[in-house]
Amino acid sequence: MTTTTTYMALWLARNIPAIAQNEAAGELFADIRNAVDQIERAINRPVPDRFLGPCPSVLQDGLCDTTLMADRKAQEVTCPSCKIVHDVDTVERRLWERVDEWLLTPQEIHMIMEYFGEPIPASTIRRWKMEGRLVIRGWRDGKPRYWPGDVRRLRKGDTRAKTTATTSEVRYTG
Repeated sequence: MTTTTTYMALWLARNIPAIAQNEAAGELFADIRNAVDQIERAINRPVPDRFLGPCPSVLQDGLCDTTLMADRKAQEVTCPSCKIVHDVDTVERRLWERVDEWLLTPQEIHMIMEYFGEPIPASTIRRWKMEGRLVIRGWRDGKPRYWPGDVRRLRKGDTRAKTTATTSEVRYTG
């Protein structure tokens, strides 16, 4: 007969009175509880803190630049290095201003959007690209690149692309 977890669970359930009288019942309970805890931790992974980019604080010797991470529900974050408290929305907005015009592949944009808590299906990005709604902003390694900011605007329903550059104006070779 094959021993399965289902079989073992049924056996335990049918033999509770006998197990309770056994002197090793406490150890058995602890082992089962530890196994269940490990399974729950593996399945119910904690929500990771969100990345907010470098600390924007200006110090005597330049920018602090320490990486800021915050709980997803936090409204403020304290820099672990300079101890200055920042508004999470303001810091995140500054970070997006830097990232919005990076030249990236659709896959890279998908990953960034997911990481910053603004997930969008990769299929949607591909569809926008095929429909011509996602404008090519540059080229690298002979492949077209796009701006995450354009994807964010399309995601929010703004069909007007930012026009600070056109396909013919932007060429990136690095």
